[in-house]
This record gives sequence, structure tokens and C-alpha cells, in this order.
Amino acid sequence: MKLSLGDRQCELLDVSQDVALFFEQPSDSSVEKWNKFHQELVDQYSYDTKFYVGSLSLCGARLKTGVHFQNVVFDLLDLQGADLGGLLLNGAYVKEQLKCRRLVVHNEFSCAGAMICGDFYLNFAAIHCRANFNELQVDGCLQVVSSLFHDRLTFSEARLEQVVFQSSSFLGQTSFENTHFSGAAQFEVCDFRGDVVFRSMKKDKDATVGFCEDAFFAGSRFWGAVEFSNLVMNDVSFARTQFNKEAIFSSLSLKDVSFLYVDLSRNVRFYNVVWEERHGRYYLKDELESGVLETEHERLDAVKKQYGELVSYYDDVRDSESGEKFFISEMQVKAKKAKFYEKPVFALYNITSKFGTSWLRAASLLLFLIFIFSPTVVCFSSEVDGYLSALVKTIQLLLLHKNAYVELKSDAIFFVYVLLQLAMLSQVALFSLAIRRRFRRGGVPS
Repeated sequence: MKLSLGDRQCELLDVSQDVALFFEQPSDSSVEKWNKFHQELVDQYSYDTKFYVGSLSLCGARLKTGVHFQNVVFDLLDLQGADLGGLLLNGAYVKEQLKCRRLVVHNEFSCAGAMICGDFYLNFAAIHCRANFNELQVDGCLQVVSSLFHDRLTFSEARLEQVVFQSSSFLGQTSFENTHFSGAAQFEVCDFRGDVVFRSMKKDKDATVGFCEDAFFAGSRFWGAVEFSNLVMNDVSFARTQFNKEAIFSSLSLKDVSFLYVDLSRNVRFYNVVWEERHGRYYLKDELESGVLETEHERLDAVKKQYGELVSYYDDVRDSESGEKFFISEMQVKAKKAKFYEKPVFALYNITSKFGTSWLRAASLLLFLIFIFSPTVVCFSSEVDGYLSALVKTIQLLLLHKNAYVELKSDAIFFVYVLLQLAMLSQVALFSLAIRRRFRRGGVPS
């Protein structure tokens, strides 16, 4: 018989009758005999040979001896409630489901290179040893609900269709290196006690390593260091996620990532990331999209707080340009939340100096006011004769010179004159603030 594994054809050797003899009443001695028989098969046949055993159930088995199923083909494998010394499924192939609910493994657990065509259930499990899922492929759903991993867990080079990690605890290091999540991925309310890595080491720009559909880390807690690096991040939510040690986001696009209610003032670091940019400022996804579980007021409050945290972060790392773009975003959100009589003030602040961040806009408007104010002085004053003389008077006024006083032709135009004078002096103040802000941020005025 032949078995097609992608672009590879494997010979299929039927050993189902032999397996029935070994596992009819599973015991440590019968498992040891199976392991010896299995090893002889592996040594005798080439790597391209798989061993067909049909469906096998070890439900509730209590075995101190580890069970070896390398390169074995199952229709269905049921290990629910089993307590095993070890479990090796390297290179195994399961046509339907792999059921491991309430599975307990003590010494070794490996599914490296295994292929599960159906669902893989690992709910309420207790894995007391290192768990190796490198190069695992699951075409159905991988469910890990309310499980406990005492040691290191690795999913390097794995290809997973749909993933549900929920209410599970990981006490050792957890690694998802070069892992491809082609469907939805949930890591909700999980407890990661060790360091965690979600990273791609691939140099191929066309490689789609990461989260190709939506991913949720809502309510999870990371107690060790965590790294998200060089990944595809499509519709990823870290809402209410806790980062208790350094969390690094590196070489990523964060345009479609939510950090709602995440404390960005400590532990979180951004390196070479891309934010959503429109109209000269950065946007967080949560400002652009309406929430489901919170009101508009609550959402904007949280977003405003995060903009302020990002301003502080980029100020600390001496990235004045990014800091200013997030400061503009913070002010825009404040304007959205402002009362109706406050909105014109925010609008004017934006128009005159881009919330104090653009010295060029402030200077341009100041020059405009100077050249508008000068002919006004000529028209309204009986002392000034000629545009050049009016321009000198205007500059004296800006410098608060003692000779800057101008006698007006009529009291009726006094109000217009004062308004222009106040506007010009206010613009001088805004220009000065913009220059000060830029130098305070460590940048060169631009």
C-alpha cells in the first residue's frame, strides 16, 4: 500500500494484527514488547515506510513505560485519561482525530514531524516533561484547554490550521519559532510563567510565518520575557494582556494589532515597527474601530492613555518624530472627547501649530499675520506713512518696543486692531513653544 504525504509517497506496512496482540490488555511488559517490535521495524525498513495500525485506544491506561509510535499510521488514536511514562509520536500520521483529554505524561512527550488530519484534543492534560511539537502539522483544530505544562514546550516549524489555547498554564519556556498559523489562533486567559518566543527566522520575504487570520491573547499573562519578531500580524488582539517582564515587538507591522487596556508605560519595547499613519500622525487600531465590550467613552479614554504612554516611550528612546506623531494623536483624541465649546480651541491649536509640534506651520502663519498686520497699520494709523514704515512698527510691536505705540485714526477700528495684535502675539508664543518642544525632544527643528 501507498500513503501520500504532500509531495512524498510512503510505503504502508500493515501491522494492525500485531498491535492488537500487544495492546489487547496493555501493561508495562506488553508495551516493552511492542517497543522492541516497533524498533525492529524501524531498523529494518527505510524512512519512507510507515506502519499502519488502524484505530487504537489506550483510554485510562496506566503505564510507567513510555509508548513509541514513530512513523505509525492511525485511523484514530484515543489516549483519553491515560497516564503514561512517555509518548513518542514522531513522524506519526493520524487520519481522523488524536484524543488526549486528561492525558498525563511523565518523562518524554514528542510529536515532532507528526501529521494530524483531523482535530487534536489536548484538554485537561498534565505534561510533566518537555513537550516537542516541532514540525507538527494539524489540519483540523488543536485544542489545549485547562492543561498544565511543567517544562519546556516547543512548536518550531509547526503548521497549524486552527488553534485554541485557553485557560492553560505553561511553567517552562514556550517557543513558537517559524510557526505558521493559517487559521484563527486563540491564546485566551493563559498563564505563561517562563519566557515566550513568537518569532520567524526565515529570510524569505514571501514566507508567511505568523498569524494569517485573527489571533487573540485577551486576558493572558506573561510573567517572563516575551518576544514577537518578524511575523505576519493580521488582526491580532492583546486586549487586557499583562506583560510583567520585558515584551519586545520587533520588525512587525502593528497596523492591525490591538493593545486595548494594555499598560504600555512599562516593560513593552518597540523596535523597527510600522504603525498605521494617516494625515501626519500615527493611529492605534482601537481608535479606528469601535469596541464591542466597551462604550465609546471608555474606549477613547483607554486609547488616549495609550497615546500618552507611547509619547513617553518614544521620548525616552530619543525618537522625536514618532513621539510627536503620537502626541498629535493624543491631542486629537482629547479633541474628540472635549465638550462642544472646547472643540474650537483644539481646532485652532491644530491649525496654528499642529498642537505645538510644527514650528514651520507656526512660523508660516506668523509671517502671514505680519504682512497682513502691516498694511492694516497704514490704513488705520494717522502716524504711519508707507508700507515699510508700517512693517517696522509691526516688528517693534512684536518686540514690545517702547516706540511701538500707534495712534489710530478712529476708535471704531480699535477692536479690529487689538484682535490682529493679539493674534500675532499669540502666534509668536506658539512658534516659541514649537521650537522649545522640538529642542526639548532632542531633535533639530524641521
